[in-house]
Amino acid sequence: MLTKKSRHSESEMQFRYERKFHAVDMSTAELIAIVKSHPAHFIEVYPPRWVNNVYFDSASLREYVFHIYGEARRSKVRLRWYGDRFGKVNDPVLEIKAKRGMVGTKTHTGISDFDFDGSFDMFWLRDQLQSNENGEGLRGFMSSAMPALFNRYARRYFESADRQFRITIDTDMSFHIVGKRRYSYMDDFLEKRLSVCELKYAREADVEADRISRILPFRVSKHSKYVYGIQRLHGHVEETIA
Repeated sequence: MLTKKSRHSESEMQFRYERKFHAVDMSTAELIAIVKSHPAHFIEVYPPRWVNNVYFDSASLREYVFHIYGEARRSKVRLRWYGDRFGKVNDPVLEIKAKRGMVGTKTHTGISDFDFDGSFDMFWLRDQLQSNENGEGLRGFMSSAMPALFNRYARRYFESADRQFRITIDTDMSFHIVGKRRYSYMDDFLEKRLSVCELKYAREADVEADRISRILPFRVSKHSKYVYGIQRLHGHVEETIA
């Protein structure tokens, strides 16, 4: 887990709630129709795009283990960009996604553009953090971290009429080994059945979120794409897809 020194203080963070839902064997068109027909009047607020992430962890996958055993204070570190998987990566952002029980937040550190071919140069990334004044909180963690997983999915964005709630729909998820990691007998996995919907809102809207959630015909989940991807590449999953 990231050390106290590497975390921003909680007083500096804006925490939000996330409720995640599994949608099984449903097309993207069906999912969009369900969200748009919701009484909260969700409308699409951003163009669809591909999301790419490289997740980082220790050699022993310590952060993965913390998530498996339900640590209340846990973090994920990932490098995110949008668009093509391979080739020139523009405007990549290194994120710490921190969870404190049911609420979470993100902190962001921009890094230079680079070329991605499925492998990753940690020496280059560490140099980036050394020269970036916003990278101080990540230097300790990254000094021993390695790329653990690449994942990619198509995302759609929706917002309620009162602008208190956002829903994202993630489809066409794929997971891949990065570099020399060999903790799995599979190098990649394409998820053909499962989509993930996330309802996102501020803590003060939690009561109203119950009403929003009850109308969505999806199964509530504690889904983590990082955990799910590691387990899929191991040949088993955190939750049964039924």
